[in-house]
Amino acid sequence: MTTTIPAERPVPELGIAATPTKLTFRIWRAGLWCGAVYCVLGLLFWAVIAGFLPPPHQDWDAARVKEFFSHDRVLIGIVGYCFISPLWTVMSIVLSRIMTRIEGRDGILHHVEFFGGMGTTAITMLSGIAWMVAAYQPEERSPELINAFSDLGWFIFNMTVMITFIQYLSFGLCILIDKRSEPLFPKWLAWLSFMVCATFVPICLLPFFPESPFAWNGLITYWVALGLFFAWVPFTLAAAFKATRLIEAEEVLG
Repeated sequence: MTTTIPAERPVPELGIAATPTKLTFRIWRAGLWCGAVYCVLGLLFWAVIAGFLPPPHQDWDAARVKEFFSHDRVLIGIVGYCFISPLWTVMSIVLSRIMTRIEGRDGILHHVEFFGGMGTTAITMLSGIAWMVAAYQPEERSPELINAFSDLGWFIFNMTVMITFIQYLSFGLCILIDKRSEPLFPKWLAWLSFMVCATFVPICLLPFFPESPFAWNGLITYWVALGLFFAWVPFTLAAAFKATRLIEAEEVLG
């Protein structure tokens, strides 16, 4: 009796991307809108509700810091601030996908941008958790302990800024190497990204000058660097929406 051996089923080849569809680019646009929501709700929860605009001063004594974190609105605002933090990663993924159309899948800049975006999300969450602990049941904790968690939150928020630095830097470099006849991003956006990166560098002086423009409530660290971080977003999103339309026209609409 002859035994028939069934033919093996073909194994799908790995690494072959599906052809983009209109749905693909609708999802891209939704991802870009996540970046806008991150900024709007982030400022609402963190700056307005929690009261970090203007921020607590770096030279406040422990009793005054405890008084600040004793208000219920601080805890409410920080919970919302942590909740929306993953939206930055979603936006960063879309930017990374657009960047692959510039440097190709073998490039590394789009990977650096993506991991920088993930790191920025982690910064948001970890700084928020530190401030959340400071605002949690403040009546049961000493001013010194609350002050320590407040400091921890600010140090996470500021001293990890080089993670966001590499995100903005890789994005700007990718724009400059674009050799397409119609570039996906304008060149000036690269220089804006580099300018924001430049304002991040002096933040490393924060631990050494608590009463200076480099303090976490200071002119350079808070008003200039943080202000430009948020100012970068609408320009980048507007350009990314346009780039998405160009890619869709090439790959779907023909």
